[in-house]
Amino acid sequence: MAPETLRIVLLDDGPDLLELYEAVIRTYPFPTHLQLFTNGLEALEAMTQKPPHLLVMDWNREFDNGDIMLKVLAKRGLTFPVLVASGWATDELVRQSVAPSQTVARLQKPFVCQDFLATVVSLLFQDRIAKPLMPSA
Repeated sequence: MAPETLRIVLLDDGPDLLELYEAVIRTYPFPTHLQLFTNGLEALEAMTQKPPHLLVMDWNREFDNGDIMLKVLAKRGLTFPVLVASGWATDELVRQSVAPSQTVARLQKPFVCQDFLATVVSLLFQDRIAKPLMPSA
């Protein structure tokens, strides 16, 4: 039986970062289908039609932000894990946007590629390496 192909959505308004994320994820030996987006609305449409196994997103984007995305995902009942890769958002800021049904981890930019990959793998396979943030009470 072939392993399941993991669907990962990468969302960042920086095309160079999307390419870096893609290159790093492709170094890990699991079958993946990566979708790259610079626009949150387009990513949301794709995720609503076919939920991914993981969303990797920047917090601040030109036309939308992570707070809105997390709240819309929760409202739509989409509960796949999310990795917020951001040089701006703090754990507290992200925690305020997380619903109880969501698993969210944050990685501070700039980061070491090995830490990025370890967090992606952790979220995909639900290890504790990523130390997901808990929603605020």
